[in-house]
Amino acid sequence: MVDLDALLNRLAARPEPARLAMIDDAVLVAVAEGAAGGLDGSARFAAVACLVALGLGVASIGLPVRPAQAAPDVLAFGSTAAMAPSTLLWGRP
Repeated sequence: MVDLDALLNRLAARPEPARLAMIDDAVLVAVAEGAAGGLDGSARFAAVACLVALGLGVASIGLPVRPAQAAPDVLAFGSTAAMAPSTLLWGRP
């Protein structure tokens, strides 16, 4: 069985790699280069999608809207049963 505590203690006793001290500078340089480059493809796509959604929202305000009307009730056993099989087959009430 592997003694995890002993392995972690040995890892903690090792000296840190020299490249680890330079990682902060490399990350900051990469961030600065990315910020100076402008928008990448995904950010540009997201910006266009937002503008299209905003445009559709503004355009939908001007569309004419007719008031909603409730559908007539379907009476299963009434004299005018619109969904009765005989009405659907023969095409007349």
